[in-house]
Amino acid sequence: RTRDPATGQTISLSHKCSELDKQIPNLVGVSKAILEHVVFCHQEDSSWPLMDSASVKKRFDEIFDSQRYSKALKTMQEIKKKYTAIAKDHKASVMELGAYKNTAMDIRQDLEGEKTQLEDLEDGLERVGAETKTIEDEMREYQEIQDQVDEVNERLDKL
Repeated sequence: RTRDPATGQTISLSHKCSELDKQIPNLVGVSKAILEHVVFCHQEDSSWPLMDSASVKKRFDEIFDSQRYSKALKTMQEIKKKYTAIAKDHKASVMELGAYKNTAMDIRQDLEGEKTQLEDLEDGLERVGAETKTIEDEMREYQEIQDQVDEVNERLDKL
């Protein structure tokens, strides 16, 4: 029995070689390639660092798991490219929304100016209406006086 390092649960192991080959790297904490090529290297294979460069490179790639590193690096580059494109799209959206905001602010300022002008015109209309009423009242008074003058003139003509 052993503990699973990922979950912390106690698990039982069978004595099959294939299962032991899987569990020993996890229990020791090193990769399978290091165990095979460095720790448990057979005496006949111990001179592998002196082999031709292609074989040495292959073993180093296995030991340092360079394929996994290359794959992770490629994935990170793809993610970076994706997020760069998203950031570019968001930046364009922000610029467009900024233009809409500026347009809305300009329209709002124009609207405020038009409201002020409308209020001034309404005040002027009220003032003109009041003046018109005053003038009409004065005209009625003058008309009444004129009517009285005409009446007096008619009487004088009759006499």
